[in-house]
This record gives sequence, structure tokens and C-alpha cells, in this order.
Amino acid sequence: MLHKFKFGEIVTLNLRTYSKKRANLLARFTDIYIYIYEVYLGISEKMNKKITIFGIGAILCVLLFSSVFSVPAKATTDDSYKQELWVDWVNDYSSVGQPTLYGSELDGGGFYQRMRSYGCTNPKDNNGNDICPGCYGNNNANPSHFIVAPNENKADTYADIAYFAGHGFGAQNGAGFVFNTFDSCYGTNNVWDDYDGWGDYDLEWLTLSACSVLGPDKSSAMSHWNDNIIYPHHLHVINGYQTLAYQYYGQWQNMRDSRGEIFADYLFSTGNDVNGKPYAGVGNAWQHAAYDDAQLYKAYGGTNHHTIVVATIAAIMEQYVGGSYIGSTEYFYYDKVTNPLPDAKYSGNVQYWPSGWYYTWTFTD
Repeated sequence: MLHKFKFGEIVTLNLRTYSKKRANLLARFTDIYIYIYEVYLGISEKMNKKITIFGIGAILCVLLFSSVFSVPAKATTDDSYKQELWVDWVNDYSSVGQPTLYGSELDGGGFYQRMRSYGCTNPKDNNGNDICPGCYGNNNANPSHFIVAPNENKADTYADIAYFAGHGFGAQNGAGFVFNTFDSCYGTNNVWDDYDGWGDYDLEWLTLSACSVLGPDKSSAMSHWNDNIIYPHHLHVINGYQTLAYQYYGQWQNMRDSRGEIFADYLFSTGNDVNGKPYAGVGNAWQHAAYDDAQLYKAYGGTNHHTIVVATIAAIMEQYVGGSYIGSTEYFYYDKVTNPLPDAKYSGNVQYWPSGWYYTWTFTD
């Protein structure tokens, strides 16, 4: 049985978003002082050295201002490969004293294998060659794969679709997800929401198959994660859970598909749900996969029932032509792995501007 979704409201930008926009604008001084320098070089060829000296002094002032007050801007480097995968999964949490998650390999590894069967690839370079494996498990999984930093956040730099299966925590504890491996560079086993900025490079869709990452409620989740959706960042969808994300592991597990495998099937489906919306929309696919996963637990005799809230933050993209509003699109339903919608951008007379919406579906297992 399928249920209707409860729709969230458009959420206004918080101060962190404004501060990041300001940093992004300040970083544009890089472009300004290069342009000024080129102008002065041209002038100095025809005029005296005083102009050149003055020009160099002006450039140095702008350089000083920029270096003190700005944060380098990240340019999007979305490549031509639209179905590149990055998956990390963790079963073993012995080094951080958290319970073993026996189903993470089936979940994350199953998602990776099923997506490969549909034609998705490992991350590729511009020549179409594999850069690295697209799936890392247990101690090969590492926080640096997701922490946003130049040349470190490999999932964002190299992949379109990222998936994590393991432990997570909600906004009341900072919001993030947990690895068994300690990353010495960043001094942590965790990826916190403070490392946001996913979507600045190649990544469009981030799914966190982990407890509470988009919880404990709408306002808390949006305050922590929505920056990744809002321009100048370009993430289209963040999937996760508001509540605990139960892993249904047992002897019968090999008789049925895992949550990740079900999710992959929905991403490549062609049908519509009871509301006439495409199953293949990345947010819609995730929430149906979570629901089906829980119902299969019942079908195979599960008796320890829970109330589950699956959650998604997805862009609502407003489109303007010549400054006039012409409509909006819900990425939750219509942004597909097989047919991605555009990033937020300004291109000639057409602009796309995103706001983040919060979608939930409550059910029992």
C-alpha cells in the first residue's frame, strides 16, 4: 500500500547561507584583480612607468584585501558522465565502540552492484578511464571521502551519486554520520554537517542510509543541511532518515533485496506512484524504497515493530526568463538519475534558483 506525502514549506535562508554567499562574492576579487592587472599591463605599454607602478600598487591592495577577508570560491566541475557512483559502507564499528551493523554491506554494497547492473560506472576521468573504485567498505571507507575540502572530498569531486550505509546522528548531536576509520588529517571518525558544500563539484544526489541524519525534526534538519541545496551550492537531493533507520538482517536476508537494491530499482523504473508522480525521482525513489524495505521485514515474519520516518531535503527550482517567473519544479519527483535536471545557474536570459523543501513519510515496520 502506498501513502501520500506530507509536504514541507519553503524554508528561508539562514545566516550560515548568507555568510557563505558573502564569502563566495568576496572570492570573486580573484577575478577582479586579474582583470585590473591585465588592463594596467595594456596601458603601461603605451604610457609611462608611473602608471605601471600605480597599477601594481592597486593590485597589491586588492590582493591584500582579498587574502584577508575572502574564502576561495569553488567552481562546479560537473563532467559529462552523469551516472558515476561513490559508495561507502561500514559494518564494523569496533574502534569507536558502536554496535556492529550487519546489514550495511548488503545495503551499500547491494546498491553499488545493482546500480552497476543498470550501467552506472565508477568515477571516470575526462578520457573515460576509471579514476578509482566506486565502493569502499569497513576500514577502506574513510571520512575524507565526504569531508568537503579541496582535493579531499572525493565523492563530490568525482561522483554524481553518493551513498553511505552505517551509523548516523541527528541535529541534537550535531548532525552527521560515522566511520570506523579515524582520519588523521581531519582528526575525526565523523562527517559533520559543518563540512557542507556538497554539490560544489560533480555530485547531484547524496543518500545517507543511516539513523537520524535528517532529524530530529524539520527545522533542525533544514538548519543543518539546507545550505547544500541553496545556491551557490548545487546538490539536488539529500536522502536520509528522521528517526532510526533499522537494518533488517537475518537468515532470510539473502532471500530478499536490501534497501539499497530496492532504491536502485526504483531509480531506473518507468512507472508512477498512486499520485501519478514518477517513481524514478531520486527523493520519491528513496522514500518508496525505505517503505518497501520495512514492509518486507513484516512479510518475512518480523515482529519487533517501530514507527519510522524517512526524510528527504530536495530542491524546488524556480525558473525565470528575462527576470519573469514562469514556474517551478519539484526535484523530489522529477530529478532522475536517468534524466538530471539543471543545477542552479544563470545562463543568458534563463535563470534557475533553488529553495530546499523537506519531505517525510511515516510508516511502521
